[in-house]
Amino acid sequence: MKHLVPIIVILLLVSTSFVGLANQSENGNIITVDNEGDGDYTLIKQALNNANPGDTIEVYSGIYREEGIRITKENVSLIGISHELGEGDDSGKPFIQGNGTETIVQVEASYVTVSNLKIENPCVSLSYNIWVGTDWINKIHNITIRDCIISNSSNLGISINQPGTIWNITIINNHISHCRGISFIGNAVPADQMSCIISGNVITNSPGWGISFHGVRCIISKNVITDCRGIGIELRSNFNNISGNIIRQCGVGIEFTGVNNIIYRNDIGSCPVGIQYYGLANIFKKNNFKNYSRTGFWFSRWFGEQFLLRLKSRWIGNYWDTWIGVGPKIILGLQAISYASVIPGFEFDWHPAKEPYDI
Repeated sequence: MKHLVPIIVILLLVSTSFVGLANQSENGNIITVDNEGDGDYTLIKQALNNANPGDTIEVYSGIYREEGIRITKENVSLIGISHELGEGDDSGKPFIQGNGTETIVQVEASYVTVSNLKIENPCVSLSYNIWVGTDWINKIHNITIRDCIISNSSNLGISINQPGTIWNITIINNHISHCRGISFIGNAVPADQMSCIISGNVITNSPGWGISFHGVRCIISKNVITDCRGIGIELRSNFNNISGNIIRQCGVGIEFTGVNNIIYRNDIGSCPVGIQYYGLANIFKKNNFKNYSRTGFWFSRWFGEQFLLRLKSRWIGNYWDTWIGVGPKIILGLQAISYASVIPGFEFDWHPAKEPYDI
């Protein structure tokens, strides 16, 4: 019996340590939030206020009437769990409902993940559903926002706006409706880094644009953007890859100012203007332009830029449903010869596709 006592004590200590490990993530603790009181906290803000770097906040299914949720510590994950914790019958993504006076979720630190939340914010002021950035010059990087449903806001769905350096922002597989979609405004990016990846998002019924990007080196791919009153994808930037997007029933499919952008295999349909741009050395390759009513000016440039042969933008093998089927497709634009005077300009797609691409 004397020999059994130490063994029992050791087993108790080991079992206690395993219980502790069950409430730890790989790099920190797991903190649970449940609106009915079955978790560590009932409010998301309470959990974040008590979190440490490396912690994971698991928010279980239910309705959370909160706003002003700020993530200020690095390496924190805010993860929605689509089922109930303990008693109750809630199901689906946890629903964070604001009243329009503050931003719902603000990310102010690096190495942060926000995922699987449903957010609604009937804005009556300058507030967002999710905002990545701060009001001061700072460095923010390695942020992931994924699998969220964002809707019913008069302002932005997801805003990335940082006066300092910002890079490695990943926005994927979100569904955004009845609000402006995704906006990225970044002032600086390290030379060896990518600004962002915006991919697999569905954006519908925006009162403005679907995606607005002001920065450099971004991949915008495989998004579905429909029924935007303004522009499907708006760029004020250089060295971006825009590919595999489906854009329908927007005022303009893609509009941008910039150089060295690649616009590849996008399907743009039922937009009065397919593409409108100003810039040099851009490539438009194997896109579909369908059911567009504007057959006029697709680009604008200074008159002398047409003679910069190495820097001219190129149109390669696009599908145009207004092409007559013989010869090149003529693309009309405007050329400025002074600040007050313009004349027509021309580009050519020398080998248009006879059939639309499967995108």
